[in-house]
Amino acid sequence: PFSFTKIFLPQEKMYSSLAIYNSNFYQTTRCKASYEITKDSSQAVTRRSAKFQASIWTYDYIQSLSSEYKEVMYKEQRLMLREKVRMMFKKMESEIDQLEFIDVLQRLGVAYQFTNEIRNILDNIYNTQTSKLKNNLYATSLKFRLL
Repeated sequence: PFSFTKIFLPQEKMYSSLAIYNSNFYQTTRCKASYEITKDSSQAVTRRSAKFQASIWTYDYIQSLSSEYKEVMYKEQRLMLREKVRMMFKKMESEIDQLEFIDVLQRLGVAYQFTNEIRNILDNIYNTQTSKLKNNLYATSLKFRLL
């Protein structure tokens, strides 16, 4: 059976302590996580205020921000670049080039744009039994990481 006790220390502070009673074993420990309580329970504990400044990032401020990259010209350019990358997927024939290209797209953070193409390539690599890169440690580690 365990029991909790509170003991007074000479500094007039009380600490939470755990007293362990066992058949032949008695030990009182003071935990590192013990909390400090003042001796007089009627005394209210007040917390200091940090008085942080209010954030300037209100909803209205964020909505007022505008970007010049939302124009039609940039949308067309984005679609054109996306199609160029899709064409690059089709032109690559070697496994290592495909894996490195997928790795680059993931590191750039644009792989979500090409999930179907990436899934198709990785499925083909996984399902292919004959691989020329079995003795290549770099290609094996790249396959492991991407698959």
